[in-house]
Amino acid sequence: MVVDAQEIAGARTGVPRVTLLDSLVFTQIFQELELLVSDKKEKLLLNSKEYQMILSCISEQPRKQLIVNPNRPENIRLWLLQSIGVMIPNKSIKSSFRYCSLFPGMYRESKNVKDVIRIHDPYRTLNQVGIKQVEFRKKKLVIARELRDKAFVEQLRKKSLMVANSQYTANQFSQNYSVAADRFNVIWPSVGFRSQESLQSDYSIQPRPYLLSVMSQRQRKDPVFVINSWAETADKVDLDLIVVGEIPLNLLSNASQKLLAIGKLRIYPHLLTNELIYIQKKAFASIFASRGEGFGLPLAESLFYGVPVIHNRLSVFEEVCGDVSTKFSIDDQDSLVQAILNLRQSEFEYKQIRLNSWKRGLQFSHEEAARKWSSLLF
Repeated sequence: MVVDAQEIAGARTGVPRVTLLDSLVFTQIFQELELLVSDKKEKLLLNSKEYQMILSCISEQPRKQLIVNPNRPENIRLWLLQSIGVMIPNKSIKSSFRYCSLFPGMYRESKNVKDVIRIHDPYRTLNQVGIKQVEFRKKKLVIARELRDKAFVEQLRKKSLMVANSQYTANQFSQNYSVAADRFNVIWPSVGFRSQESLQSDYSIQPRPYLLSVMSQRQRKDPVFVINSWAETADKVDLDLIVVGEIPLNLLSNASQKLLAIGKLRIYPHLLTNELIYIQKKAFASIFASRGEGFGLPLAESLFYGVPVIHNRLSVFEEVCGDVSTKFSIDDQDSLVQAILNLRQSEFEYKQIRLNSWKRGLQFSHEEAARKWSSLLF
């Protein structure tokens, strides 16, 4: 398998993070894994923790190979050429599959190789805005979207494998491109090896138990809504709040500002991966609020560690969490306050929710993802 790994060094969120996670899965099912990067990104990749994660998986399996191929064109060339096909020099191994996400037209068609297009957010929307209709600073985004759209249509014609991050995303693509839903395969992103984790059945409340929210205030995500809602009930439930993401402090309510000043609210713009995993495992519950997502990686991560999830009513979140989560309305602050209170009322029920969350989390293990990828590809 060849993977477009241009952005995985330092990847914390989004498409680059899923590419890294998929690469960890591919180490389990392929004999040879090739990471394709530009020559300018090669050193950055080789010195990254993400590369070490992949290398450690390969090292545990005899006779498997990990190759770094620095022959990928820079993004600017791909922007210009992906719509007509770009020949990526592939001198190290003869691949059976090629994987990419952001540049669906980066590989020239080959009869002997199957292209895998990992899809996240739609390249095309039903209310497409043209380049003449947007201000100058947004024209680059519109051009990129239109190039991706054109390249994606070509991949549909070539019968490439389309693998969506959720059924919700698959349905969006089906609708936007007027293609049958079964044209798209669905494999959820996985977040860790279940064999390396055990259920914290003896979980005990921390000296200062806390809720966790992993998201920045941007696009459709709304952690400020979470913060200000929690602040209204922080004294009643006696739960701190930790937020990992960039938050404009001027949007916080007076109550939130006061709790930030005394340390009951803690905001970390960025954390190292091992630091984030630690606070995810120890959280009383994880809260996510957004008006639109293609998946919801922080939800999957929390469930994987057996941490209860609270989220607003969004169809993709319900797909990810099934019936084990607690829901609220993003337009009703009181509903989030009540959701938090409900989770705090009964220790017995809370422990049962933790157990159900852990069971649901199996769906986001690398082992389960490897099984699904193997079934699809072979």
